[in-house]
Amino acid sequence: MYLKTRALLACSTVATASVAVACGGTGNVPGFDGDAGWGQGGGTAFGNTGAGDDGGGFAGVADGATGAERCTTLGATRGCCGSANAKQTCTGSLEFPVWGPCLDANGNTVTCSVGCVPREDGTGCDAGTDAAPPKPPPPPELCTNQDLNTEPEILVGYSPAAGQSVGLQGQVKVWVNDEHPPFIAPGEQVDPSTGAITAPGDRTATAPDGLLWEPALYIAPQTPQNGGTPHFPSWIKGWYNANPPNTSGGVQVPGMDPVPRGASLSEKYTGEDIWDVSSLGLSPGTYMGVFVVHDGDDDRAIGCVTIAIGP
Repeated sequence: MYLKTRALLACSTVATASVAVACGGTGNVPGFDGDAGWGQGGGTAFGNTGAGDDGGGFAGVADGATGAERCTTLGATRGCCGSANAKQTCTGSLEFPVWGPCLDANGNTVTCSVGCVPREDGTGCDAGTDAAPPKPPPPPELCTNQDLNTEPEILVGYSPAAGQSVGLQGQVKVWVNDEHPPFIAPGEQVDPSTGAITAPGDRTATAPDGLLWEPALYIAPQTPQNGGTPHFPSWIKGWYNANPPNTSGGVQVPGMDPVPRGASLSEKYTGEDIWDVSSLGLSPGTYMGVFVVHDGDDDRAIGCVTIAIGP
Protein backbone atom coordinates (compact mmCIF):
# COMPACT_ATOMS: atom_id res chain seq x y z
CA MET A 1 0.00 0.00 0.00
CA TYR A 2 2.79 2.43 0.82
CA LEU A 3 4.53 1.96 -2.53
CA LYS A 4 1.30 2.33 -4.46
CA THR A 5 0.39 5.55 -2.64
CA ARG A 6 3.86 6.95 -3.25
CA ALA A 7 3.59 6.24 -6.96
CA LEU A 8 0.18 7.95 -7.20
CA LEU A 9 1.50 10.99 -5.40
CA ALA A 10 4.43 11.16 -7.81
CA CYS A 11 1.97 11.02 -10.72
CA SER A 12 -0.05 13.88 -9.27
CA THR A 13 3.07 15.97 -8.91
CA VAL A 14 4.10 15.40 -12.50
CA ALA A 15 0.64 16.34 -13.79
CA THR A 16 0.66 19.58 -11.79
CA ALA A 17 3.98 20.52 -13.32
CA SER A 18 2.45 20.04 -16.79
CA VAL A 19 5.11 17.54 -17.78
CA ALA A 20 3.99 15.26 -20.59
CA VAL A 21 4.46 11.98 -18.69
CA ALA A 22 1.59 9.61 -17.92
CA CYS A 23 1.40 7.49 -14.75
CA GLY A 24 -0.82 4.43 -14.64
CA GLY A 25 -2.29 5.39 -18.04
CA THR A 26 -2.09 3.48 -21.27
CA GLY A 27 1.27 1.91 -20.65
CA ASN A 28 4.51 1.97 -22.68
CA VAL A 29 5.60 5.20 -21.00
CA PRO A 30 9.31 5.54 -20.19
CA GLY A 31 9.90 5.30 -16.48
CA PHE A 32 12.36 6.37 -13.87
CA ASP A 33 15.02 4.09 -12.49
CA GLY A 34 14.04 2.38 -9.27
CA ASP A 35 10.35 3.52 -9.10
CA ALA A 36 7.37 1.21 -9.57
CA GLY A 37 4.47 1.98 -11.89
CA TRP A 38 0.87 1.26 -10.90
CA GLY A 39 -1.87 1.33 -13.52
CA GLN A 40 -5.27 0.00 -14.36
CA GLY A 41 -3.84 -3.39 -15.10
CA GLY A 42 -1.74 -3.38 -11.96
CA GLY A 43 1.50 -3.70 -13.95
CA THR A 44 4.80 -2.84 -12.32
CA ALA A 45 8.35 -2.34 -13.54
CA PHE A 46 11.38 -1.76 -11.34
CA GLY A 47 14.02 -0.16 -13.52
CA ASN A 48 14.09 -3.08 -15.97
CA THR A 49 14.53 -2.94 -19.72
CA GLY A 50 11.50 -1.92 -21.77
CA ALA A 51 8.17 -0.33 -20.90
CA GLY A 52 5.47 -0.95 -18.30
CA ASP A 53 2.88 -3.73 -18.50
CA ASP A 54 -0.70 -3.19 -19.57
CA GLY A 55 -1.28 -0.73 -16.79
CA GLY A 56 1.67 1.46 -17.81
CA GLY A 57 4.02 2.84 -15.19
CA PHE A 58 7.63 3.76 -14.76
CA ALA A 59 9.73 1.36 -16.81
CA GLY A 60 13.50 1.48 -16.80
CA VAL A 61 15.79 2.52 -19.66
CA ALA A 62 18.54 0.03 -20.46
CA ASP A 63 22.23 0.91 -20.61
CA GLY A 64 23.02 -1.87 -23.06
CA ALA A 65 23.61 -4.56 -20.47
CA THR A 66 21.71 -3.92 -17.24
CA GLY A 67 18.99 -1.63 -15.87
CA ALA A 68 18.92 2.13 -16.18
CA GLU A 69 21.63 4.14 -14.51
CA ARG A 70 21.36 7.79 -13.62
CA CYS A 71 23.77 10.26 -15.22
CA THR A 72 24.33 13.94 -14.45
CA THR A 73 25.00 15.91 -17.65
CA LEU A 74 22.68 15.63 -20.65
CA GLY A 75 24.64 14.91 -23.82
CA ALA A 76 27.66 13.49 -21.99
CA THR A 77 29.08 10.24 -23.39
CA ARG A 78 31.06 7.31 -22.01
CA GLY A 79 32.46 4.03 -23.27
CA CYS A 80 30.46 0.85 -22.69
CA CYS A 81 30.57 -2.93 -23.05
CA GLY A 82 34.36 -2.82 -22.81
CA SER A 83 34.63 -1.66 -26.43
CA ALA A 84 36.64 1.32 -27.64
CA ASN A 85 34.13 1.84 -30.46
CA ALA A 86 30.93 1.78 -28.38
CA LYS A 87 29.43 4.55 -26.28
CA GLN A 88 26.40 5.63 -24.28
CA THR A 89 24.86 9.10 -24.24
CA CYS A 90 23.22 10.78 -21.26
CA THR A 91 19.60 11.32 -22.30
CA GLY A 92 16.19 12.00 -20.79
CA SER A 93 14.98 15.12 -18.98
CA LEU A 94 16.80 17.57 -16.76
CA GLU A 95 15.06 15.99 -13.76
CA PHE A 96 15.71 12.38 -14.65
CA PRO A 97 18.73 11.97 -16.97
CA VAL A 98 19.78 8.37 -17.59
CA TRP A 99 22.41 6.62 -19.67
CA GLY A 100 20.99 5.51 -23.00
CA PRO A 101 21.66 2.25 -24.82
CA CYS A 102 25.17 1.16 -25.75
CA LEU A 103 25.66 1.95 -29.47
CA ASP A 104 28.47 1.28 -31.91
CA ALA A 105 29.86 3.84 -34.37
CA ASN A 106 27.03 3.10 -36.80
CA GLY A 107 24.29 3.56 -34.21
CA ASN A 108 23.61 -0.15 -33.77
CA THR A 109 22.87 -1.48 -30.29
CA VAL A 110 25.76 -3.37 -28.75
CA THR A 111 24.99 -6.39 -26.61
CA CYS A 112 27.33 -6.49 -23.66
CA SER A 113 28.74 -9.87 -22.71
CA VAL A 114 28.05 -10.89 -19.13
CA GLY A 115 30.94 -12.32 -17.18
CA CYS A 116 32.63 -12.18 -13.84
CA VAL A 117 34.49 -8.98 -13.01
CA PRO A 118 36.07 -7.83 -9.73
CA ARG A 119 33.46 -7.30 -6.98
CA GLU A 120 30.76 -9.15 -8.99
CA ASP A 121 28.27 -11.42 -7.27
CA GLY A 122 26.68 -13.16 -10.26
CA THR A 123 26.24 -16.90 -10.75
CA GLY A 124 29.63 -18.53 -11.10
CA CYS A 125 31.44 -15.44 -9.82
CA ASP A 126 33.48 -15.14 -6.67
CA ALA A 127 31.23 -12.77 -4.69
CA GLY A 128 33.85 -10.03 -4.63
CA THR A 129 36.81 -12.23 -3.76
CA ASP A 130 39.09 -12.62 -6.74
CA ALA A 131 40.29 -16.14 -7.32
CA ALA A 132 43.85 -16.81 -6.15
CA PRO A 133 46.41 -16.91 -8.96
CA PRO A 134 47.69 -20.38 -9.85
CA LYS A 135 50.67 -21.52 -7.84
CA PRO A 136 54.01 -22.00 -9.60
CA PRO A 137 55.28 -25.56 -10.06
CA PRO A 138 57.40 -26.96 -7.25
CA PRO A 139 61.19 -26.60 -7.42
CA PRO A 140 62.69 -29.20 -9.74
CA GLU A 141 65.03 -31.90 -8.49
CA LEU A 142 67.98 -29.94 -9.84
CA CYS A 143 67.57 -27.40 -7.05
CA THR A 144 68.59 -29.94 -4.41
CA ASN A 145 71.03 -31.99 -6.49
CA GLN A 146 74.22 -31.67 -4.45
CA ASP A 147 76.28 -33.29 -7.19
CA LEU A 148 75.61 -30.23 -9.38
CA ASN A 149 74.59 -27.56 -6.88
CA THR A 150 77.93 -27.56 -5.10
CA GLU A 151 78.06 -23.96 -3.82
CA PRO A 152 74.54 -22.46 -3.61
CA GLU A 153 75.65 -19.92 -1.01
CA ILE A 154 77.34 -17.74 -3.64
CA LEU A 155 73.86 -16.57 -4.76
CA VAL A 156 73.46 -13.91 -2.09
CA GLY A 157 70.39 -11.99 -3.26
CA TYR A 158 67.49 -11.90 -5.69
CA SER A 159 65.15 -9.27 -7.06
CA PRO A 160 62.20 -9.35 -6.87
CA ALA A 161 62.58 -10.60 -3.33
CA ALA A 162 60.16 -13.00 -1.68
CA GLY A 163 56.72 -11.40 -1.38
CA GLN A 164 57.48 -8.78 -4.04
CA SER A 165 56.70 -8.62 -7.74
CA VAL A 166 58.19 -7.08 -10.86
CA GLY A 167 56.40 -5.42 -13.78
CA LEU A 168 56.54 -6.48 -17.41
CA GLN A 169 58.99 -3.64 -18.08
CA GLY A 170 61.08 -4.39 -15.01
CA GLN A 171 64.13 -6.58 -14.36
CA VAL A 172 64.98 -9.83 -12.61
CA LYS A 173 68.35 -9.81 -10.82
CA VAL A 174 70.68 -12.14 -8.97
CA TRP A 175 73.86 -11.22 -7.08
CA VAL A 176 76.87 -13.57 -7.01
CA ASN A 177 79.65 -13.35 -4.40
CA ASP A 178 82.82 -15.45 -4.72
CA GLU A 179 86.56 -15.45 -4.12
CA HIS A 180 87.10 -14.95 -7.86
CA PRO A 181 85.13 -12.92 -10.43
CA PRO A 182 82.22 -15.15 -11.60
CA PHE A 183 82.55 -16.75 -15.03
CA ILE A 184 80.37 -15.85 -18.00
CA ALA A 185 80.39 -17.17 -21.59
CA PRO A 186 83.83 -17.21 -23.27
CA GLY A 187 84.45 -14.11 -25.34
CA GLU A 188 81.32 -12.26 -24.19
CA GLN A 189 81.60 -8.49 -24.55
CA VAL A 190 80.08 -6.18 -21.97
CA ASP A 191 79.82 -2.40 -22.19
CA PRO A 192 82.37 -1.18 -19.60
CA SER A 193 80.22 1.75 -18.51
CA THR A 194 76.64 0.42 -18.58
CA GLY A 195 77.00 -3.34 -18.25
CA ALA A 196 74.89 -4.00 -21.36
CA ILE A 197 75.95 -7.15 -23.20
CA THR A 198 77.01 -5.85 -26.60
CA ALA A 199 78.20 -9.12 -28.14
CA PRO A 200 77.21 -12.54 -26.75
CA GLY A 201 80.03 -14.98 -26.19
CA ASP A 202 79.91 -18.71 -26.82
CA ARG A 203 76.72 -19.45 -24.96
CA THR A 204 76.84 -23.12 -25.86
CA ALA A 205 80.18 -23.64 -24.10
CA THR A 206 79.89 -25.86 -21.04
CA ALA A 207 81.88 -26.24 -17.85
CA PRO A 208 83.20 -29.62 -16.66
CA ASP A 209 79.86 -30.27 -14.89
CA GLY A 210 78.10 -30.24 -18.27
CA LEU A 211 76.21 -27.02 -17.61
CA LEU A 212 76.74 -23.65 -19.29
CA TRP A 213 79.44 -21.19 -18.32
CA GLU A 214 77.01 -18.37 -19.10
CA PRO A 215 74.56 -17.50 -16.28
CA ALA A 216 71.14 -18.84 -17.27
CA LEU A 217 67.60 -18.53 -15.99
CA TYR A 218 65.14 -21.35 -16.66
CA ILE A 219 61.42 -21.21 -15.96
CA ALA A 220 60.29 -24.44 -14.26
CA PRO A 221 59.39 -27.08 -15.09
CA GLN A 222 62.05 -26.39 -17.72
CA THR A 223 65.64 -27.08 -16.59
CA PRO A 224 68.94 -27.79 -18.35
CA GLN A 225 68.42 -31.48 -17.53
CA ASN A 226 65.21 -31.76 -19.58
CA GLY A 227 66.32 -29.60 -22.48
CA GLY A 228 64.64 -26.45 -21.23
CA THR A 229 65.17 -23.03 -22.76
CA PRO A 230 67.92 -20.97 -21.09
CA HIS A 231 67.34 -17.22 -20.78
CA PHE A 232 70.57 -15.25 -20.73
CA PRO A 233 71.23 -11.92 -18.98
CA SER A 234 70.80 -8.62 -20.78
CA TRP A 235 73.18 -6.85 -18.40
CA ILE A 236 76.12 -7.74 -16.18
CA LYS A 237 77.42 -5.35 -13.56
CA GLY A 238 80.05 -5.60 -10.88
CA TRP A 239 82.70 -8.29 -11.39
CA TYR A 240 82.83 -10.93 -14.15
CA ASN A 241 85.35 -13.09 -16.02
CA ALA A 242 84.75 -13.86 -19.72
CA ASN A 243 87.76 -16.18 -20.00
CA PRO A 244 86.78 -19.45 -18.34
CA PRO A 245 88.27 -21.62 -16.98
CA ASN A 246 91.16 -19.21 -16.38
CA THR A 247 90.66 -17.81 -12.89
CA SER A 248 93.10 -14.91 -13.29
CA GLY A 249 91.93 -11.51 -14.36
CA GLY A 250 88.41 -10.21 -14.31
CA VAL A 251 86.60 -6.99 -15.16
CA GLN A 252 84.55 -4.70 -12.96
CA VAL A 253 81.63 -2.73 -14.38
CA PRO A 254 80.55 0.26 -12.26
CA GLY A 255 76.97 0.94 -11.27
CA MET A 256 76.07 -2.37 -9.67
CA ASP A 257 72.72 -2.15 -7.86
CA PRO A 258 72.91 -2.37 -4.07
CA VAL A 259 72.91 -5.92 -2.81
CA PRO A 260 69.63 -6.70 -0.99
CA ARG A 261 69.62 -5.97 2.70
CA GLY A 262 70.79 -8.87 4.82
CA ALA A 263 73.02 -10.41 2.15
CA SER A 264 76.28 -11.86 3.40
CA LEU A 265 79.26 -10.75 1.30
CA SER A 266 81.99 -12.97 2.71
CA GLU A 267 84.11 -13.02 -0.45
CA LYS A 268 85.96 -10.29 -2.35
CA TYR A 269 84.14 -10.25 -5.71
CA THR A 270 80.45 -9.58 -6.33
CA GLY A 271 78.70 -9.57 -9.69
CA GLU A 272 75.13 -8.81 -10.69
CA ASP A 273 73.34 -10.64 -13.52
CA ILE A 274 70.24 -8.85 -14.86
CA TRP A 275 67.41 -10.10 -17.08
CA ASP A 276 64.89 -7.75 -18.69
CA VAL A 277 61.44 -9.23 -18.01
CA SER A 278 60.44 -8.31 -21.56
CA SER A 279 63.08 -10.73 -22.88
CA LEU A 280 61.59 -13.70 -21.00
CA GLY A 281 58.36 -13.88 -22.98
CA LEU A 282 56.23 -14.22 -19.82
CA SER A 283 52.79 -12.81 -19.08
CA PRO A 284 51.72 -11.65 -15.60
CA GLY A 285 51.71 -14.57 -13.20
CA THR A 286 53.80 -16.46 -10.68
CA TYR A 287 56.69 -18.64 -11.82
CA MET A 288 59.46 -20.81 -10.41
CA GLY A 289 62.76 -19.41 -11.60
CA VAL A 290 65.81 -21.69 -11.78
CA PHE A 291 69.07 -19.70 -11.76
CA VAL A 292 72.08 -21.73 -12.93
CA VAL A 293 75.30 -19.79 -12.32
CA HIS A 294 78.99 -20.77 -12.25
CA ASP A 295 81.32 -19.23 -9.71
CA GLY A 296 84.84 -17.95 -10.47
CA ASP A 297 86.65 -21.29 -10.18
CA ASP A 298 85.28 -24.85 -9.94
CA ASP A 299 81.82 -24.70 -8.40
CA ARG A 300 78.21 -24.24 -9.41
CA ALA A 301 75.24 -22.55 -7.76
CA ILE A 302 71.61 -23.33 -8.57
CA GLY A 303 68.98 -21.13 -6.97
CA CYS A 304 65.25 -21.80 -7.26
CA VAL A 305 62.99 -18.91 -6.29
CA THR A 306 59.45 -17.75 -6.96
CA ILE A 307 59.20 -14.87 -9.45
CA ALA A 308 55.95 -12.87 -9.38
CA ILE A 309 55.32 -10.78 -12.51
CA GLY A 310 52.66 -8.07 -12.43
CA PRO A 311 51.21 -5.94 -15.23
